[in-house]
Formats: sequence, C-alpha cells, structure tokens
Amino acid sequence: PTTPVVVDVCGNNIVPALISTVDAPDPLTCEGTRVYAYEYTDCSGLTTSWNFTYTIDIGTLPTIPADGSSTVSCAAEAIDPVTPMITDVCGNNITPVLESVIDSPNPLICAGTRTYNYSYTDCSGGVVNWSYIYSVDDPIITVTCPTDQVLDAVPGDNYIIPLLSAVNNCGGGFSISWDITGATTRSGTGDDASGLFNVGVSDIAWTVTDMCGNVYNCNTSVEIL
Repeated sequence: PTTPVVVDVCGNNIVPALISTVDAPDPLTCEGTRVYAYEYTDCSGLTTSWNFTYTIDIGTLPTIPADGSSTVSCAAEAIDPVTPMITDVCGNNITPVLESVIDSPNPLICAGTRTYNYSYTDCSGGVVNWSYIYSVDDPIITVTCPTDQVLDAVPGDNYIIPLLSAVNNCGGGFSISWDITGATTRSGTGDDASGLFNVGVSDIAWTVTDMCGNVYNCNTSVEIL
C-alpha cells in the first residue's frame, strides 16, 4: 500500500520499514485478509507502528457464455460437449462439474433432446450454470424394394424373389412385413417373400416400420408367364 508520511519532532521524514505481511488464511488463494505491518523509527530509536489491511471479498460471479446447442442425426451422436473455459474474477480457471444429463423423452430412442447441465463454482462458493442441448432427429430408414419380376413358370410354382433392403442410419431395428395379392394370396414377415406364386400377376406390398413407428411402403410386381 501507499504508506503515510510520518515526520519526527524535528520535522524530518521517517522512512517506514515493512515488518511483516500476514495472510489469513495462509496461503491466501481466495477470500480472506492480508495485513501489511510497518514501523517508523525516529533518530532517537523511538518506534511507532502502522498497519494496512486488505479484505478480499469476491462478490462478483464468473461471466459465463450463453448455453450451447446443435442438431444431430442419432442419439448416439449426442456425446459430452466441449465445455467453455470459465475463469473467476481473479482470472483463475474453474473446473466444470457435470450435474445431470436429461433425455426427453426418456429413453431417447427417436427424436427428442439431450441436455447436459454443468455448474461452475468459484473459490468463494459462487455458482454459475451452463447447459448444452442436442436436438436429435428421427432415424432415417432407406428402403430398397425388389424390382418387378417377370418369370417363366416352373414345376412346383416356387420362385426366388430378391430380398428387400432396409438400412437404418442410426443402426436401430425395424420390422418388415409383406402381403401378396392378385394371382397369389399369402403374407409373411421378413425381407424375403420368395415361395409360391401362381401363374399371372401378383403384387407384393412391403411394409417397413422403424423403431420410432415411422412406416415405409413399396411394392414389387411378380408376373409368372
């Protein structure tokens, strides 16, 4: 601190001597006090003391940016975000603490949100919060229906139909069913409708349902000559 000007009885300036610097607590890393103790000794050896006390009281919360957000295609992509670097009013880095991860709906399988909530606590106990919100899109199924088939009749009337292809961009499951109408009438499940087909034109109506309840339809015509 700036020390006061002290003169002896003769009007001479006395140079102060720093006797001690006392921190409480020690080490002083956050709030507390720091006391500077000085002595003034005149030419006759008489001394007088003067102290200056700093009180460190952190009353300002750290500055924190706005919450973050982004959109992802699948829930598996909604991973722990990169958290912002936050410092206290003294410039010290504060380590974030993950308080919660909230899925809506829960469990988060299809479209929804996943929110990561963090807290930052400075050395004085002041707390600020930051969140990151992922918006998760519905999974997408790409369906490739077998092409229309024109086949010559064979004994036994059993025919191989190419498989239906269904791919989920998030790796989730789906169900496949099919109904055959026209010259042939039967139904089943799975990606293979091979089997009995009567002479004439039959239509395979495919239905693919993903884990979110989204339905995809396509048709394959089978003509037996």
